[in-house]
Amino acid sequence: MLGASFAYGQSAVSLGAGVGYFVYGGLLPSLDLGLAFGSSPTVFMVKPGLDWFLPVPGGIVPFVGGYYAHWFVSGGYLPQDAWGIRGGFSFASMGPVTFLVGIAYERVFTNCTGICAYWVPQIAAGFAL
Repeated sequence: MLGASFAYGQSAVSLGAGVGYFVYGGLLPSLDLGLAFGSSPTVFMVKPGLDWFLPVPGGIVPFVGGYYAHWFVSGGYLPQDAWGIRGGFSFASMGPVTFLVGIAYERVFTNCTGICAYWVPQIAAGFAL
């Protein structure tokens, strides 16, 4: 992941990566890590999750899932925790590459002082090894 983010009244550069492994019946445990930096504060995110890719024929596979997120925040800010649910579609693989499009609903449940619940669009490409 490479992008821009806005938090604590500051804009920042965001970098991140995730890994997952299909274990059984379309279940995909995953772990995402992220870092937002460039202005104060610096934020490091850890997000374990579990998604289920429904066993349907064809080139478009729906998925649903959930996750927990924890943000470590520098500069004297308190850390935050959130839970989220997500869903979307995985598009036919092109070699080892798969594309995902979806949406997530996220709810911050610790140390939230502003907007604590929001919708987040998700667009991703995955590589199978």
